[in-house]
Amino acid sequence: MVDAERHLSLKIEDTNTPEYQKMLEPLFKIVEADTDIIYLYTIALKEGKVYFMLDPMPPDDYDGDGAIDPTHPWDEYREASEEFYQVFTTGKPQVTDLY
Repeated sequence: MVDAERHLSLKIEDTNTPEYQKMLEPLFKIVEADTDIIYLYTIALKEGKVYFMLDPMPPDDYDGDGAIDPTHPWDEYREASEEFYQVFTTGKPQVTDLY
């Protein structure tokens, strides 16, 4: 669904391009098919840090802190759990309870 090479070459300024929107299309379809989905995004690991890459969700205050939470490629995911890192270190999907 996601071109891995292109995924890792994204830049913050790409978010307003037609190509970026096209990359989001498969993710939009997933969200439209299941209205119970609250979060859906892709991530990348670089230099030991986890980053958001593609996020089809509309900007909103998802964490309830009063600030809109848009994401852009290479926004660091500072609260990433150990399971996020394990996806990259083990090469296997990680399944957890919601947190």
